[in-house]
Amino acid sequence: MADNPPPPPPNPYVAKRPTDKWRHRGVTYCRVFGQWECEMCGKKWDSGYTWVAIKKYEQNLDVSHFKNKKDRMYQRCSPCNKKNPNKHEAKLVSFKLLENNVKLVKGPGHIRNLCGKCNKGAICDRAKVGLKV
Repeated sequence: MADNPPPPPPNPYVAKRPTDKWRHRGVTYCRVFGQWECEMCGKKWDSGYTWVAIKKYEQNLDVSHFKNKKDRMYQRCSPCNKKNPNKHEAKLVSFKLLENNVKLVKGPGHIRNLCGKCNKGAICDRAKVGLKV
């Protein structure tokens, strides 16, 4: 009988900026770099404004362990949201630590009406570029 490997050691989240952590309804979230996929149309995108429960991050769990909606904030697909507003959420495929030296310049920027955190009243990005309220 094979021995099960020990669980990975805790991976403490260290926020680069104070705005990279957020608490909502008893859950603390941390900002990470996420890869998303729309289950309706298959569109894929990357987001530097992905929010996952810090507890899941620190336990080194991948998205297959995210069983309820409190484990991450949702994002919506822009084309599908135009067809069926508020009727779906995209699937978080994977995430990793957000690195400061990575600059993302492709795409329209952060679109608030497609972001779960922004829709809860806690605006992710205060920059003027790419805002759609």
